[in-house]
Amino acid sequence: MGPRIRIQNPQTGDIWESADLLRIGRNPNTDIQLYDRMVSRFHALLWTDLSQWWIRDLQSRNGTRVNGEPLRGERQPIQGGDELDIGGSRLRVLGILLEEEQQWKNCDHALSMLETLHYLDWNSAPLQRKLRLWVYACLLPAQPASEEVRFVPPHQHKVESSEELPRLDLQHHYQTILAQPERTQSFLESPPSQPHELPFQHLLRSIHRWHGSGYREYADMLTHRVSPCRAARLLRCALGNPWKPPRVLPHWLHWQDGLVGQLALLIAREGRLELLPILADALEDAGCQDEELLSHLRESDHCPACWALDALLGQHPPLSVLPK
Repeated sequence: MGPRIRIQNPQTGDIWESADLLRIGRNPNTDIQLYDRMVSRFHALLWTDLSQWWIRDLQSRNGTRVNGEPLRGERQPIQGGDELDIGGSRLRVLGILLEEEQQWKNCDHALSMLETLHYLDWNSAPLQRKLRLWVYACLLPAQPASEEVRFVPPHQHKVESSEELPRLDLQHHYQTILAQPERTQSFLESPPSQPHELPFQHLLRSIHRWHGSGYREYADMLTHRVSPCRAARLLRCALGNPWKPPRVLPHWLHWQDGLVGQLALLIAREGRLELLPILADALEDAGCQDEELLSHLRESDHCPACWALDALLGQHPPLSVLPK
């Protein structure tokens, strides 16, 4: 049995799911019947070779297109987010549902990852926060890792005025606003007080417009705007591994008078994601041997809603895949 596929007819809202093949056409014996005179009786075929899903045109009268382009050769691979033009009708590939942990780790298509967890309540506040911050992180340029990073205890941290805030602190300021829809609305209703606020305000407005619409609309925002690989990588950073939910032991947080907990709180409160490798070192010294947790903290490109940081702060929502 191969990976499952979810196909939607945007006009009717009908959704089909299969793990082997789907026949498309006007004939009642097809799996996806389309009531369209431009669709042949047996128009196209979707099938999987256990690793990839493919589409083939069955010598139809009006042809088959993927994302507006005719098929390249007799068959063509498809992926989450693709739009299939069947005669005069359009279907959308919602996602190729991931069946194994390794597929999740290697997936380069965020929509397939989200569709794998489609049963979750994506309108809940914790997941909305992760989605909004994920889109924000995707649309910002990647930040280079700092060469010299040190931990400044909270009582020694200097508070700067808004005029002195560097760009990264401003980004964190807007991330904090974005994470709370009511603050976003209030911010967008106020005129920008400084010129540098204008581009951030445009970005927040486009994200806030989709609030509560569901994960597919968030994924749509990223189409043609960001590398699919980076979007998937940042989504993994936000959601973690649904096959292995994080487990935080209390003595890690209490080590050295709560140093790990203090550092995690500082990183979250001030957006100091460049300190995450130092947090990994502190966790390792505190006795943590979770290689997945430690190695993730030592990566360079993170989403502000990082699963590892949220787990240490008790803010990561429970995510797990449904049993087969």
